[in-house]
Amino acid sequence: MVEKIGGATWHGNLTEGHGRFKLDSPPDEVKNAFKLQYDEQLGTNPEAMLGAAQSGCYSLVLSMLLSKAGHDVQQVDTRAVITVGDGPDGYGIQGIKLITNAKLQGITEEDFIKYALDAKDICLVTKALSAVDIQLEAHLNQE
Repeated sequence: MVEKIGGATWHGNLTEGHGRFKLDSPPDEVKNAFKLQYDEQLGTNPEAMLGAAQSGCYSLVLSMLLSKAGHDVQQVDTRAVITVGDGPDGYGIQGIKLITNAKLQGITEEDFIKYALDAKDICLVTKALSAVDIQLEAHLNQE
């Protein structure tokens, strides 16, 4: 079994405080602050980190599935749009939309979509977020 470590430290109150995400590999820390959700400062927030984790996991799984099927994958680029707001259970993550763009040759759009959907079901981070509605928008680039 493999363990990956992620942590966080917070100093002060919500709106004026600041913190750091701690990762198990460089960069060891990333700036975190409530204000980062609303302005252009360098740093991130928990929702963006969650989106990056899901995007990274999904891209790896999709690449793996396509490669195992004999396709020469040139690139998989995925973004996760995390929607936060009020919902039936209160304020929280209301949905996630994965938007992926894959560059590879020799596959039909129909087969690509099948692999893209399978990757969504296999991704460990997606499984962990199963309480949230997760949509997928997949694009194939064969240029």
